[in-house]
Amino acid sequence: MVQGTQKITNTISVKYFRGSDLHFLVLSHAKEIMGMLKTTAKNFPLNDLKKISDSVMLGTILLITNKMVRVLPSSKQYAPGDELAKKPKLIEVAPARANVCQAGGFYMLIEKQGGAKQALYLVTAVALAFFFLLFRVWPEWLRIFVFNISYYLLVLLIGVAILRLIVWFALFHLGIDFWIFPNYFIDSNDIMDSFRPALEVEKREDMFDVRMIVLRIASLFAICYGANEFLKDPQNIDDLLSGATDISGDIYDWSQNKFMGVPDNSTAVQTKKSAREIYAEAFMEDESMFKSNTREYADEEALKEEFEKKK
Repeated sequence: MVQGTQKITNTISVKYFRGSDLHFLVLSHAKEIMGMLKTTAKNFPLNDLKKISDSVMLGTILLITNKMVRVLPSSKQYAPGDELAKKPKLIEVAPARANVCQAGGFYMLIEKQGGAKQALYLVTAVALAFFFLLFRVWPEWLRIFVFNISYYLLVLLIGVAILRLIVWFALFHLGIDFWIFPNYFIDSNDIMDSFRPALEVEKREDMFDVRMIVLRIASLFAICYGANEFLKDPQNIDDLLSGATDISGDIYDWSQNKFMGVPDNSTAVQTKKSAREIYAEAFMEDESMFKSNTREYADEEALKEEFEKKK
């Protein structure tokens, strides 16, 4: 019903919204909401949700029935009166005495999953687990297909992580925090939470700080100087591209061999030797060592002579 702003409480990604947004959406979709609340409308005076007071009543009902809960900016992160608390990134559940519906408050809807849906998730997870446990009996084409999907997906994720850092660092010199997928590294049960929202732009608090301005100018000058020196010789670009191509090719081949279980040179030699062969080699080494110690003496008399001399 309400599209909120995605933030984090502890290590869990959640969606919260303002009370004013709740009132706006409720009054804008009063007819549809009243159609879903026929039983509730008989017991509470919602008055077809025509006024703000009716929306407040609906919000209070949601709070009482634990369908919605109020959240506050984290007391450990934000001091009273902090401007950043108007759009907090860290929140905490409000105590019961503060669980009231207000236009300026922050709220979060409580979604409960049914037993059938949880059972479906469990069966799917177990089936996938057994599917991957039987990896060794997969046909080769399927293993190669899964490897390619996994490899290029990992390359894409790492590439996005590097790209977002480069873009942030470039715009940092303008005093702006610009993030592509700002929630990229959050811990969430929903994978798509990492890609929502797509962009986030904020003015840095130190945008007009003199020391930070000097630091940004010095950093920009160093980057321009280094790039100019690097681009003076066209061979540097060719070496960089060829080196990157060779490294990426080596990583792809190595990872594919590991994934497919193809032994390298060292493991190939070890796998060809049985326990009997290893024991035979050790026995032959001991025998050759004994022969090397006695090969200088032609017969028993010469050996006795040498023994007497050492005495």
